Amino acid sequence: RHHRAVGTAEDPYLHRLAARGGWVQRVMMLRGALLPVWWPLRALMAPLALAWPAFRPWYARGFMQDRSRQDLRRHPEVIACARADLPHCAGYLLAIAAVVHWDLPFFTYYGLPWIVGGIMNANRVLLEHQHVEIDERAPESIWRMTRTMTFGWIGKLVLYPR
Repeated sequence: RHHRAVGTAEDPYLHRLAARGGWVQRVMMLRGALLPVWWPLRALMAPLALAWPAFRPWYARGFMQDRSRQDLRRHPEVIACARADLPHCAGYLLAIAAVVHWDLPFFTYYGLPWIVGGIMNANRVLLEHQHVEIDERAPESIWRMTRTMTFGWIGKLVLYPR
């Protein structure tokens, strides 16, 4: 979804404050610590989005970062994404049940690394994109607005896998 609207007002990764860089960008990077809550919440809300069309606009705007002003209650992409989230929902429910049933040390072995991963993901998004608004949607604009990180094989393996 994001690549269709790179640099436009509908781009969910466009953060005008990040263009300032410095401490503002670092504070925005720390918002990535919330992603480990947001990712499972999206999956857990998918059945509700499928069953209740009135919830789909909130689901699309909140979790899919849709910035259009369309009526999303019957939008096929929103329905397809909610369906695609169902296996994730099942996986999260199984993981939650296992953690609770066997009293597993979730935070130490999974939660903390997940938070660090969320921060690293937010950092990657902030670094890979130029945060200025444009009015066109040409493929050349996508390449111009996106930075490719080149840290050799280490970067490809660890920092910026594709």
